[in-house]
Amino acid sequence: MNRLWYLIGVLLVLAGLVHLGVFVVDGGLWEGAVSWRKPFTFGVSFGLSVLTLTWVSQFVRLRARPLLLGAFAGASTLEVALITVQAWRGVPSHFNMETAFDTTVARTLAAGGGVLIAIAITMIIAAFRPNPDVPPSTRLAVRAGFATLLAAMAFGAVMIARGVIEVVTGNQQLAYTVATTLKPAHAVFMHGVLLLPALSWLLSRTLLPEAARLRWVRLATWLYVTVAVAVSALALAGITVVTPSTASILCAAAVSGLGIAALALGTLKAPPGPGTLKGRAGLGEAAGWREAAPSKRAEESLLPSCLVTDRRLLLVHAHPDDESIGTGATMAKYVAEGAHVTLVTCTLGEEGEIIPKDLAHLAADQDDALGPYRIGELAAACQALGVEDHRFLGAPGRWRDSGMMAVASNDHPKAFWRADLDEAAGELVKVIREVRPQVLVTYDENGFYGHPDHIQAHRVSRRAFELAANPDFGEGEPWQIAKFYHTALARSVMLRTAEGLREADVDFLIEEVDDMPFGTADADITTEIDARPWIGNKMEAMRAHVTQISVDDPWFALSNNIGQEVLGVEHYTLAFGVPGPPVPGPPVEAGGLGEPHNRENDLFAGID
Repeated sequence: MNRLWYLIGVLLVLAGLVHLGVFVVDGGLWEGAVSWRKPFTFGVSFGLSVLTLTWVSQFVRLRARPLLLGAFAGASTLEVALITVQAWRGVPSHFNMETAFDTTVARTLAAGGGVLIAIAITMIIAAFRPNPDVPPSTRLAVRAGFATLLAAMAFGAVMIARGVIEVVTGNQQLAYTVATTLKPAHAVFMHGVLLLPALSWLLSRTLLPEAARLRWVRLATWLYVTVAVAVSALALAGITVVTPSTASILCAAAVSGLGIAALALGTLKAPPGPGTLKGRAGLGEAAGWREAAPSKRAEESLLPSCLVTDRRLLLVHAHPDDESIGTGATMAKYVAEGAHVTLVTCTLGEEGEIIPKDLAHLAADQDDALGPYRIGELAAACQALGVEDHRFLGAPGRWRDSGMMAVASNDHPKAFWRADLDEAAGELVKVIREVRPQVLVTYDENGFYGHPDHIQAHRVSRRAFELAANPDFGEGEPWQIAKFYHTALARSVMLRTAEGLREADVDFLIEEVDDMPFGTADADITTEIDARPWIGNKMEAMRAHVTQISVDDPWFALSNNIGQEVLGVEHYTLAFGVPGPPVPGPPVEAGGLGEPHNRENDLFAGID
């Protein structure tokens, strides 16, 4: 049905433009109650409104959406048609009671306006209902947009009411003058429902994290409302300093200027590319990587930036790319919601198999330069996810990628698989006591799929979890982590992914689920994190790992070319801690596990 509403919107806009052409060719009046301006402005305005609501209402959970859009498009078409008829007849459309037909037209226009207001109220109520499918920045933009639309329609209703009062009291000419004074207020509020969501959409195409996008949308909303309220206050006081068109342009220019600034900032903050490998710079410098500086807020509070927030999440992964594949959406979600997310990566992934042929020379058996290159990939991925606190365990290159199980690289002197457990755990304890996370996430005892470094990451995390709370170990204040999670991939999700791959037209291979060395029974999964609004961030982060991952939305593959799905719902099993209350999860078709709803939906649930 969307195509129908879009078509109606386009036709209304075209109808308005036709009357602009009529004015240019035929001449006549442009201002006044009888002019070519009215069918032009109403056609374009109502057409844009239909187009806008068709698009914006997709971000709102509303079962009656098709019915409401149909009513809105119908009422808009009727309004434009009646105004056009009266313009061609050479008589006013509003407040005209000269004949029975004119009276019917005026009353129909007033009734149509009432229908439009009722629809707007219904949509704004729906927009304020929770909708986890939509990022916070978009939710704010949509809600503010509908609020401004309602304000515009309210001013329109007041204009009509004041005009009708004058007509009833016998002052028909005065009716046009009285109504006209509020036109700037009506016009200035009218376009927020398009401009603010459009800004949010543009920001989603930048490399800015969701938290930054939300700040920009908040700023744009306040800027728009400030301009609109100022213009409206003057209009209510009977002071007309700008025409309706100028008022609209002012708001559009304010939001557009902010959008350009945000887009420019998003470009300037583009993540650093992979390591250049030039010169004799250190590993981090070679790849453009550096530790994130503490935030200004943290500096002002004299606390580490991680302690400024009340929710702190620590994830321990074995290699660059593991964070994006298994927990990328979760990380982006919690960053956007204001949590402090710390990522610790145990190795540089030096033994990874390289997909692009032109980078094959980086391999361990050739230049052995993949590790520094992957530092740059990881920096870009963290930027896409919004993660500012990333560390390598010990230091970049302290421990080396061990390769797959039972290969020669397992015996490398620096192989993470050979690391002294307490030594490696001690490095992680330093991070834990600094960051003081309530939640720790890593792999299960099998390392998710049996990779030596994944198994070692579990062992190190488990040991650090114990040692960090021991007052007799090391330096720093002891810290007890409240919840310890293992990553998980549900078997039911794996089966649905295999079915989807068989139906999809992709070049990836399909492996039987029973032959895969990983997967968790649905009954063992305790936690579902619905991070679908951030799946774009996850996909962008995965694309940053160009040497390791091929992405064909919504699928991806590693060097083995076996297809997997990019998931926006990520699963975990709680290994230690008190689970939160069971709640309804996302639908099965969205990657959820469905009934029974006996799983928590927040890693921090149950923490006092």
